[in-house]
Amino acid sequence: MKKSIFIILMFIGISPKFVFALRDSVFTKMSFPNPKVNGTYATSNDDSDEMQTLIDKGGIVNFPVGRVINILKPLVVKSNGIVIKGNMCTINYAGTGAAIDFSNVNNKNYPVRVSISDLSIVILKEGATGIRWKSSYSSLKNCSITLTANNQTGVELSGDVNGTGSYYNLFENCFIQGANQNGKINNFGWKFTYSQSMPSRCPNANTWIGGRVGQCDIGMYINGNGNVINHMAAEGSGVAFYFDNKDSKVGCVQNKVVMPYVEVCKVAFKYGQNSLGCLVTDPYMTGAKVVIEDVGAKNVLKLTN
Repeated sequence: MKKSIFIILMFIGISPKFVFALRDSVFTKMSFPNPKVNGTYATSNDDSDEMQTLIDKGGIVNFPVGRVINILKPLVVKSNGIVIKGNMCTINYAGTGAAIDFSNVNNKNYPVRVSISDLSIVILKEGATGIRWKSSYSSLKNCSITLTANNQTGVELSGDVNGTGSYYNLFENCFIQGANQNGKINNFGWKFTYSQSMPSRCPNANTWIGGRVGQCDIGMYINGNGNVINHMAAEGSGVAFYFDNKDSKVGCVQNKVVMPYVEVCKVAFKYGQNSLGCLVTDPYMTGAKVVIEDVGAKNVLKLTN
């Protein structure tokens, strides 16, 4: 719009010198919607504090467009209703724990109505995690996470001892790239977790649409109740989809994987001892060495005729 205005002014005969002077004046005084980090769009060794300050403002948070952000400390979502627009930037995370984490609101409930989109995260340190998701009624969309070392997890989906999550979230078109192809081990794409003090309180009733996980030891480790994974691709992994809760007989019930694509995985679908009534329907598989391992109860694998 602003560029068009300057072109029109020149077209109607206004002096080019005047037009360019006006342009420079306007752009110097204009406040852009995308924040600068450290004044130079994230070129420092650690932008953790600047980015945390930005998130703490709440509301709609615009990350700097298409930039590389280097952080050493987790970025923590602390309140409800935050919308983080990643704007296709990349976070290089060289810290421990999770690059993006959540804290309970009022020291009690998981945050709700949080949205994170269009963001890439590269995990650099052994044992670290991309996102430790502790939210409900929220969404993660068009994001990618790259693992580079041993004992890393793309997204950890955490249950809450207070029973406030992680519930009713939507994960859409998210990609997790493991590092098995580079000799790294113990990589998880998606990992559902819970507190040992309350193992039956797991992530429940979450939905996935599309996305991919590749070259991980376990593509998705699933527990909780009523989670539905639609059209997920799992490639080059040890176990593509693993259903179980080793600490609770009612902690992995009626989870569904619908029409997945499974390519060159050692085991396509694994039902652990405490999995109950879980379903895989209409998978497309190529190169899976073992289609199913099932030591659970009343689980179903429905193949297309």
